[in-house]
Formats: sequence, C-alpha cells, structure tokens
Amino acid sequence: MGSNDLWGGAGSIADEAIPSDKPLRAELESLLIQLGKLQLAVQIVNPRTELWVPAFENWQRLGLRTKQT
Repeated sequence: MGSNDLWGGAGSIADEAIPSDKPLRAELESLLIQLGKLQLAVQIVNPRTELWVPAFENWQRLGLRTKQT
C-alpha cells in the first residue's frame, strides 16, 4: 500500500492512471485521498503520500477535477 507503484512519480497509479476518462480519474483521486489519509493516520506511507493527498484535495477544491462529465 505504500509502494512507489501506487504513490511514486511518473508511471505510478497516483500520477498516470485513467488519464483519458476525467470523471473516473476524479473518482480514483477521491479514493486515493481517502486511502492516503488512512495511511497517514496509521503511519504506513510512502514519502510521496504526503504530497499527493493535498494535491488531489487542492485540484478538487479548485474544480480541476470533477466527477461529472
């Protein structure tokens, strides 16, 4: 759960999964926010988890990610 495959940079799920389907990508980011917060709470994290969670939250807050087409 704390691997670079999930939370790493280029090529990771957090960075590149589902780029062509914006509503589905937004849903994935919402799930990653939830997962990341849980991992942070129990301190089972990749160092990048602390970067991705607020980035996803900011993108959603700014309307850059929406769950609707």
